Amino acid sequence: MKRLAIITLAAMLSVSAVYASTGGQEAAKSGKNSSGEWAHAPLIQVMHDLAFNFSRLQFGIFTNNRPMIKDGASAIAVHPFPEEGIRPFLKKRGKEAEPIIPESIGAIKKTAAQLADAADKATMLELQQKANVIAEICVGCHDLYRD
Repeated sequence: MKRLAIITLAAMLSVSAVYASTGGQEAAKSGKNSSGEWAHAPLIQVMHDLAFNFSRLQFGIFTNNRPMIKDGASAIAVHPFPEEGIRPFLKKRGKEAEPIIPESIGAIKKTAAQLADAADKATMLELQQKANVIAEICVGCHDLYRD
């Protein structure tokens, strides 16, 4: 459990640094229309937005900030699918990954919605356990893109 928390923290800090160096929230917002809804969502923007909101969720857990947890989880629960789809990015394991990706996205959204609903009443440990489920799903999907 401690190892997973350390890995999650390290990943969160790395993602935050990369996110900030790529224009941060403004880059993610560039795919949104004037009312803040996604007008189009290229993969890079979807991933940046997810990373930002997962960082927000984790920081909320670390600081016992329930509104921040709820906001991060709620945003993850409704994130869009990339407009160009996933297929252009699957080069080595496309046949293996294609059926897994919709399942992974559905599981992430479901878990994030549950986490958002529980943000007001669950313990921080329970919220972290749900966040760990999201992280495990994300890592499992991203492993499909690695050698």
